[in-house]
Amino acid sequence: MALTVGAYAMPGHHRVIANLAVLAVFGVNIGGLTRTVRVTRWLLLVTASTLALVVIASTGAPREVVDWSDPGLSVPGVLRSAGLIFFAFAGYARVATLGEEVRDPSRTIPRAIPRALALVLVIYAIVALAVVTTVPAGVLPAEAAPLRSVIEAGWLSGLAPLVPVGAAVACAGVLLNLLPGVSRTVLAMARRRELPSVLAAVDAQRGIPLRAELTVVAAVLILVNTIDLRSSIAVSGVAVLTYYAITNASALAMPKDARIWHPSIAVVGLVGCVALVLSLPPAALIGGVVTLLAGVLARAISRREN
Repeated sequence: MALTVGAYAMPGHHRVIANLAVLAVFGVNIGGLTRTVRVTRWLLLVTASTLALVVIASTGAPREVVDWSDPGLSVPGVLRSAGLIFFAFAGYARVATLGEEVRDPSRTIPRAIPRALALVLVIYAIVALAVVTTVPAGVLPAEAAPLRSVIEAGWLSGLAPLVPVGAAVACAGVLLNLLPGVSRTVLAMARRRELPSVLAAVDAQRGIPLRAELTVVAAVLILVNTIDLRSSIAVSGVAVLTYYAITNASALAMPKDARIWHPSIAVVGLVGCVALVLSLPPAALIGGVVTLLAGVLARAISRREN
């Protein structure tokens, strides 16, 4: 997400912008969850306005006829594409990692997750339909900013420069919620002795896992300055799908009285995750496996030291 912020805001200096974005988000997060939520609302407003602008602009553009019988379409191709963009649906799970910072999490979180997922799915579907019916399918893969192309093709072409700004803000909003979510995961793992126990400390004044936050920020800054955007997306796809597969398998292992939803949902989720991860390009699989093995090794070392 940090690299994407840089790619939209200033393509020629994307790493510099990415570093600044991470530090800015950290500055917001150390103020506590209340400040994070407040800033997120404003970023969400800008994001929603940008997407609405794209959809409205598409209504005045010439319609592209989508050929769903195109021989280039295939089940493996659809699965591979779904696997690559799966990370775009992963944000709603961050809601669960903030359980100890909300009132009545056993009631609030099970209600928030499906609502968030449904809302995001509707938004994605509307925007996707606007894009594929406005920009020729043969042009889309080569477009660095497809949403900008939609506006340029419509009757609001003069507002096209606003799209990169809105996209950068949208990615910053995702980053703003990812960092505290991941840091809470680090906190939980440290408490279970799966990461160094020193990361289990919670700052008494701010009420946040400051050490875990600093560790996550340091790791993100290293990645931002060492890998490119496409590689990060591919590896993220493998990691997130593996994480969700494990989560679905864990749901199946839960006692019946602890389950919220029918186990068939977890079965579908598990099979879907495995199918998507196996459909990814070999390079993405290799990168993802190496990353996961590094994590397993770090966990083993931490458990032995603890």
